[in-house]
Amino acid sequence: VSQSRYVSHQNCKQVEAMSGYGLPIDQIAILVRNGIDSDTLRKHFATELVAGKAKANSGVGRTLFQKAMAATRRP
Repeated sequence: VSQSRYVSHQNCKQVEAMSGYGLPIDQIAILVRNGIDSDTLRKHFATELVAGKAKANSGVGRTLFQKAMAATRRP
């Protein structure tokens, strides 16, 4: 099966976003291209699955850090 059959810019962004939102892999697989196997999702979108979680964790960490720093600056 050709990788291009599954991978498009839109699908990559969709998988990355859903991974960042915390959806389980089997649920993401159902929503990609009207449903693909979870093993196929892992094979073709491994980077997006990891990147989505990493970006979400980074955003949460940044927000917590900014709030903590703002709290220490208050008189």
